[in-house]
Amino acid sequence: MKKYIAFAFAVMMLVCCFTACGKKYDGADTVTAEDGGTVAVVTGEDGDVARNEDGDVVVVVTDSDGKAKKDKDGNNLTEKADLQTALVYNNRIEFNDYYLVIPDGWENNMSYQDLQIKNGKTGDSISIMRVDDTTYEEKVQQVKTAYDYIIEKYPDTETGEKGVEIDGQNCTLYYAFVPETINKKPLYQGYVIMERSDAIYSFYISSQRDVRKDMDKITEILNSVEFK
Repeated sequence: MKKYIAFAFAVMMLVCCFTACGKKYDGADTVTAEDGGTVAVVTGEDGDVARNEDGDVVVVVTDSDGKAKKDKDGNNLTEKADLQTALVYNNRIEFNDYYLVIPDGWENNMSYQDLQIKNGKTGDSISIMRVDDTTYEEKVQQVKTAYDYIIEKYPDTETGEKGVEIDGQNCTLYYAFVPETINKKPLYQGYVIMERSDAIYSFYISSQRDVRKDMDKITEILNSVEFK
């Protein structure tokens, strides 16, 4: 059985940037988001967030004053975290449905609706978004229609498909590469549409360089996404 130590995290409504705060309660260190809101996340001996048997992040239950609620034995009450946006904790980005370990050389580039990481050296970007308003076939067609528009505007565009694996599932990467855009720079766009029992997920890769020669590194990152 793991021994649990409470640390605090905040789930922001717009972004998930965390800074250390000096406030403590019940032996817990706190971390405060830019909006000032905090909740307490439980971690294990290995420093990772603690999870229940379903893989969900476990947090300390707090009252309206931010104090930990106790059980009859005086221990902190805990519950499953309901992450309205992403939680950035150490080198991991956590969502209700999945999490991603940020690779070396990459950094969190979060937005409200999706997970984003960016390579500070190359400028490559990977975004992940849950899609709730369309079917798998419709989303794939949207991607192909967008590429048709790019080809119409830039006739020398190269398009193609590549098999990739995400969380053990075989998927297709649809890509388009423009050697030179209107700003004289190249453009790469790639989409993987993944259908799961709970939802459809869109994985979007973008860069102002030809990343196809480094695609093994990109797909390795995609395959590191773990669903709960």
